Formats: sequence, structure tokens, C-alpha cells
Amino acid sequence: MNTTLFLSSVSFVVGGLLLAAHVLAGRREPLAVRLARVEGRLGSVGARSTTTLQLPAWLIGVREGYERDLRRAGGEKTMGRFLGEKTLLMLRTSDRPEDRKVLLKLYQEALEKDHAWREQAVLTLLEYKAHWGPTFKARRKLGKAVPSVLPDPDDIFIDSPTEFRFVGPVTTEEAEHWKLCKGFRSACVSVANDIVERAGLFGPMEDDRTAYEKLRRKYYRLNREVPPALKKKYPVRFPAFKPPAEPPNWYSETDEWRDPETGEWVVSDPLPNDS
Repeated sequence: MNTTLFLSSVSFVVGGLLLAAHVLAGRREPLAVRLARVEGRLGSVGARSTTTLQLPAWLIGVREGYERDLRRAGGEKTMGRFLGEKTLLMLRTSDRPEDRKVLLKLYQEALEKDHAWREQAVLTLLEYKAHWGPTFKARRKLGKAVPSVLPDPDDIFIDSPTEFRFVGPVTTEEAEHWKLCKGFRSACVSVANDIVERAGLFGPMEDDRTAYEKLRRKYYRLNREVPPALKKKYPVRFPAFKPPAEPPNWYSETDEWRDPETGEWVVSDPLPNDS
């Protein structure tokens, strides 16, 4: 383990030096240009020479291999973030007291910044609730549409001077997702209630049970993708398959319907008796 960390640290340092040498070599002017500037003969030499310090081929290969390994190890992370995380890992696995002190200082600074950010966020949310809360409350009391701003002031809960949470959508994308989820759940429950209510009245009971079970499987499969906060705020219970003992009031043994060609109401023959 210690050998691996040592080799990793060495490669980290060597790679950084190679990158720095490459950058500095490309920016540093040739010696002739710098001497000409000092002696006042820059015009005869040229504003800037196009020649730069060329690194050996083997050194370029080492640098390219190191950059490739960094990209593979870092994935989608930026180079700065990856190197920062690698530095933190080195500090965490180091046994030197000075490294421990540096790591502790970094943690303390991070906690202080996070605490300050949360305090400011709570103050901002309180101002937001104070501004929009009365408007939302008044319009809901009058039965009018609320302003199209997010988040809803009633969906913001302040638990402490540094703790807050949202129980509703915060962005436009989340609001659209919530709307689709609510519509899907409402439609499934409505269709399920209709299947249960008419079970066995217009066809075999087993056919209605099969349709109900198919819809229930689809509902619970897609319901896994519904945000937990939406489930908690708008609880929905999928109805059980319990057909009524007696036919509903709207049921009739004859089916009345409008002829699409004549537009007249037609009473069909009585439905066949399953018995």
C-alpha cells in the first residue's frame, strides 16, 4: 500500500513538473531576443522569434502518457478538480503531522464556508417567503391561479438558521416532471376504479381482472420513478379489485347509444346472461 502511494505521489510530482516545463518553454523568449532587448537591438533580431525550446521525443511521450492517464482516472472531472481530490487523498493517507495540520485546516475552512453559505441561503429563502407568501395565500383563498414562480413559498421549510428543505419542485424542469407524474397517477387510478366498478357487467369477470392486473403492474413499475417528495405530498392509493355486490345506479341491462350515421338514440338488445 505504501509503495503504491509512493509511486503515485512521484508520478504526480513528475507529471506536474513536465507540464510546467512545457508551458514555460513555450512562453519563454529565446536568449537572443532577450539580449537584444537589453542592448536596444530588438529591431534587428525581430519582435519575437518563432523558434521555441523543443523537448526530447521521449520526454514528450512521457508527458502525453501522463496526461492520458489523468484523463482516464478523472473521468468527466476537470483537471483542477481531479488534482485537488488527489492532493486531498495524499494528505488523508499521510502520516506526517504537518500534512495532518494542513488537512485539518482545509476541513475547517470548508465547514466555515458551508456554514456561511447556508446562513445566507436561509436568509434569502425567508425574504422569498415573506415576499411571495401573502400573494400565494390570498390568491388561493379567492380560488385564483397562483403566480408562475418557483418554488412555491409553502414548499419551503426552514428547520434551523442553517437548515432548509423543499417539499415541491424548485426548477421548471422539476415542475413539468411533477405535472406528468401527477397526471399519470390520477389517470391510472381513475381507469382502475372504472374497471372495478364495471367488472363482470359487460364481459367475463376474468377479462376485467386481467385488465386490472395489467394496469396495476404498469402503475407500480412507473411509480418507482415518481419523486418521493411528490408521493408524500400527494398520496395516492391504487384501488383493490373488489367489484361491488350490486350493479351501480348508472348500469342498465340495455345499452343506449347514439347512431353515428343518423344521430338517433338506439336501445340495443338486452345483454346476455352469463348464467
